[in-house]
Amino acid sequence: MKCASVLAIIGATICVSSAPRAQSAGGPPPTWSVGLLGGVTIPAGVYGDVTSTGWSAGVLAGWMPPSFPVSMRADASFQRPGSKDLALGTATVSTHNTIVMATLDAVWIYPGDRTSIVRPYAIGGVGAYNMRFRNGCQALCSSFDSGTTTSTRFGLNAGGGLAIDVPGFGTFIEARWHNVFGVSPGAGVTKAARFVPVTIGIVFH
Repeated sequence: MKCASVLAIIGATICVSSAPRAQSAGGPPPTWSVGLLGGVTIPAGVYGDVTSTGWSAGVLAGWMPPSFPVSMRADASFQRPGSKDLALGTATVSTHNTIVMATLDAVWIYPGDRTSIVRPYAIGGVGAYNMRFRNGCQALCSSFDSGTTTSTRFGLNAGGGLAIDVPGFGTFIEARWHNVFGVSPGAGVTKAARFVPVTIGIVFH
């Protein structure tokens, strides 16, 4: 009888001690999130010569594995740089540009602490950018042929931000450098378009 009682106690102890280990081995499930973002778009370099600061808006979806320091994020956004009046020959040309883009990025939280309320992070990845240029003439237009060009190009981006958790959801502010290859704004010119969206966002887990 005593032997049976001892065996029962040992068996119960093994079951209780092994349950947390089994749960730990499986680990928590990955975390999914969705969100909204918006802010200002700042053109740079040659692209800044034909456009000015504008605005942006978009949506995002994120995936965070439970035990890996890098998560993934997909963004889809609309960028509307400001127009600019340029002198081209005897004509005064007004440039208008829009960008519809989708990016897939890796996000690394420094120093890997996901439980902190405030977390700096680095972000970078690849993207597809649909660039639409429309040039209109304002004055002395006999030497200028207005028109619209549209093209989809490949690009890279990199930047950083600060994620802040508040009760019920998360927020962030970030800046990213985008480099879009082989953009043709017109007149036979092919350049890389570079711009920096500075955005704030809200994320729901």
